[in-house]
Amino acid sequence: MTLSPGNGESLGTGAPSGPEPAEAEDNAWIREFQAGRELGFNRLVLKHKDRVYGLCLRLLSGDDAEAEDAAQESFVRGYRGLRDFRMEAKFSTWMYRIAVNVCKNKLDSRSWRESRRTIAIDSDEAGASTEASSPSPSQVLDAKTRRVRIESAIARLPDDQRELVVLRDVEGRSYEEIAAATGLNPGTLKSRLNRGRGQLREWLKDMLLPLLLLAAAWIAKNHG
Repeated sequence: MTLSPGNGESLGTGAPSGPEPAEAEDNAWIREFQAGRELGFNRLVLKHKDRVYGLCLRLLSGDDAEAEDAAQESFVRGYRGLRDFRMEAKFSTWMYRIAVNVCKNKLDSRSWRESRRTIAIDSDEAGASTEASSPSPSQVLDAKTRRVRIESAIARLPDDQRELVVLRDVEGRSYEEIAAATGLNPGTLKSRLNRGRGQLREWLKDMLLPLLLLAAAWIAKNHG
């Protein structure tokens, strides 16, 4: 599978006031690489590898091996296309688009769908046993428990909704960056994102109520 991002993935118009410091640093390393010095690309990989891997991990429902493979393939594609990169977009946005496309290809593969179908059956059985014994308020409010439950809920979302929830609510990307990374128009993007958020609220509603009650108690104590 060969897809050179090249100019086709160089999106964005750039800010008239000049790039931010982090973006300027990336651009300097890109120019270094384009001048024939491999060290520039190595520096870009070291700076962005954790976030690209984290994105792949969440898009691929927490599958560590697949995420590692997707992140490596993303940087291979980035290496192939970087000599033609014109810095019209942020390097990070460009890499996110490549990573999203790599993950989409994996999600569309037959072997991936079959493996996830098996996992989904196991998750449904685990979910049924969890519902039979609801977590106590102390468990619900525990930070680690909350994180695990939220990540598990995100992993259960349909692929197109999970992608947007991860990019917007986990990675904190702007709507403009998400549109550039996914190719979606703003209306479709926000509609899918809202559906994903709504599904998460439904799955996590038993966790939200204790948090609201805790907040109400704090307000009553401090402002009553």
